[in-house]
Amino acid sequence: LATRTYLLGSIFCILKEQRKIAASHQSTQNLLADLQIRLETTFALSPEQRTNIRIVAGDLMFDPSRITFTTLHFDVADRLRQECEAFKLTNIYGNPARECFLTICIKRQCSSIRNSFRELVRA
Repeated sequence: LATRTYLLGSIFCILKEQRKIAASHQSTQNLLADLQIRLETTFALSPEQRTNIRIVAGDLMFDPSRITFTTLHFDVADRLRQECEAFKLTNIYGNPARECFLTICIKRQCSSIRNSFRELVRA
C-alpha cells in the first residue's frame, strides 16, 4: 500500500510539472507570435532587392512589344515570382504580409518607371 501511495504521489508530481511546462510553452508560443507580428510590420526590402525590382520594371517597360503600360506592375510581379531566387526574393514569398509589402513597392517602382518613360517620350 505504501508503494502504491508513493507511486501515485510521484505520478501527480510529474503531471504537475508537465502542466507547468505546458503553460510555459504556451506563453513562449504567444511571445513568438507577437514578435512575428512586430517583425512583419517593420519589414523592409534590401537595397539590392529594390534595385532588382527597378531593373525588371525598366526591362519590361522598354520591351518593344509592350502596348499596355498601366498594368506593368502585374507583369513585374509575375516575373519576380517566377525567378524569385535569381532576384533574391526568397525571404518574401510564402509570407502574405511581406508579399503585400512587395506589391506596394512594385507599384511605386512601376509608377516611377512610367513617369520616366513619359518624360522620355515627351522630350
